[in-house]
Amino acid sequence: MVHPARDFAVGRVAFARLKYPHLLAAAVAVLLVIAIVAMVTHEAREYEAENERSTAQLFFPQKITGSALQRLAFKMGHYLPIYGSSELGSYELQKRVQTKPGDFFINAPTGFKAYPVGRGGTTPLVMLQELAAAGPQVRGHKVVIVLSPNWFAGPLNVSNYEGNATLLHTGSLLFGRFSPELKHDAARRLAQFPAPLEKSELLKTATAFAASDVRWQRDLSRLLNPMGRGWLFSLQVMDNFETVRRMLDPTRHLAKVQPEQRRVVNWPEEIMNAESVSDVEASWVGHDPESGEPVVNPHPSAPLKMRKKPGTVQFESSEVWGDYDLLLRTLHELGAKALVLSVPMDGPIEDKNNVPFARRDVYYQRVRQMAAKYGYPARTFEEHEYDGNFLIEHVSHLTDKGWLFFDQVIDAFYHDKS
Repeated sequence: MVHPARDFAVGRVAFARLKYPHLLAAAVAVLLVIAIVAMVTHEAREYEAENERSTAQLFFPQKITGSALQRLAFKMGHYLPIYGSSELGSYELQKRVQTKPGDFFINAPTGFKAYPVGRGGTTPLVMLQELAAAGPQVRGHKVVIVLSPNWFAGPLNVSNYEGNATLLHTGSLLFGRFSPELKHDAARRLAQFPAPLEKSELLKTATAFAASDVRWQRDLSRLLNPMGRGWLFSLQVMDNFETVRRMLDPTRHLAKVQPEQRRVVNWPEEIMNAESVSDVEASWVGHDPESGEPVVNPHPSAPLKMRKKPGTVQFESSEVWGDYDLLLRTLHELGAKALVLSVPMDGPIEDKNNVPFARRDVYYQRVRQMAAKYGYPARTFEEHEYDGNFLIEHVSHLTDKGWLFFDQVIDAFYHDKS
C-alpha cells in the first residue's frame, strides 16, 4: 500500500489536508465568518461614531436597552452621561420642558453636552447593570445619577425592574471584571427576580452559583467567566447591528445636529425667566391620552394623593437602599467620578398626606451619607420642597425652573467647581 506521507514526502500538514479535508473547510469557514463579523462590527461602530451627536437627545429603545451608544458617550470627551428615569424626558409632560439637561446643554453652551439615559421605572438596580455594560469606558469619566424619592418609599416595583432588565446588562455585571464580593451581593439580589434570568440558562446558572454561600459553587461561577464573556461578545455584536438598524429606520429620523454656541450662562436670570412658565407646568396633573395635552388640576387647593399610602411609606427600611449601595459600589469599582442628585418631594402635599418632614429627612440624609461613603458628592434639594413651581404633578418630575437648579449643579460638577 502506498503511504503518501512516507512515499511522496508531502509532509504532515499536507497529509492531514488530504485525510481530513472537511476540517480544513470548516476552519476556513470559521475564519471567514469571524472576518465578516469583525468587518461589519467595525462598520457599525464607525456609523455610530459618525452619528452619535444625533442620538444624544433621543430616547429610542436601543439606546437604553443596548450599550453601544452608552459606551460611545463615555468615550467621547464632549459628553456628560446622566442616568435617571422618566424625568429625563421619556415621560409625556417632561418632553415639553425645555431645560432638561439634554435640551439645555444641546449646544454645549459651557463646553459639554449632556447624554441622558433613562426611561420610566429605571431604578438603581437597573442603572448599575447599565453602567456595568458600559464597562472600562467609564473609568476616569464623570457621570451623574438622578434619583427619585418614590423609589425608596417601599419595596421595589418588580414589574418595572423586569421591564427594564436586559440580558446584555445583567450579563455584563455577572461576567464583567468586578470583585467577587460585588458579584456575590449583586447576584443574590438578582436571584430574587427570576423572570429576566429565565431567558438564558447560562445567565441563570451563573447567577445561582455566584449568589451561593457555598465556596466551591462561587468558585465554579468564576470558571463560567470565559464562556460568559464569549456570550457577551455575541450580544454586543447583535447590539451594534440593532443600534445601526434603529438609527437607519426611515420612520425614526435622527435629530438634527445642533452647532455649538458657547456663552456665559447667567443662572439667576435663567431661573427668573423660567418662573412664569414653571407656574403653569406646576399645575399639570397628567395628560390627555389621546391628544397628549396637559391636564390642569381643577382643584389646586385639594390634597393630591401620594402614589403610596402614608402607612406604607418606608424610607427607613426600603430594600431599594441595598440597590443604591450596589450602584455606588459599581461606580466605585468602575473608577467613575460620580455626582448624585435627587429630586425633592412636594412638601405641602406630603404634609397634607401625613408624611412629616422628619420622615422625609431620613431619605435626604441617607442619600448624602451613602454617597459620601464612596467619596461622591450628593445634592438632594430638600430646600425646594415648598417651592410651588419646582415640580410637575407633585411627584418626581421637574419644571423648567426645577431643572435649571439641577443644570447649574451639573455644570459646576463638569467643570470641577462644586
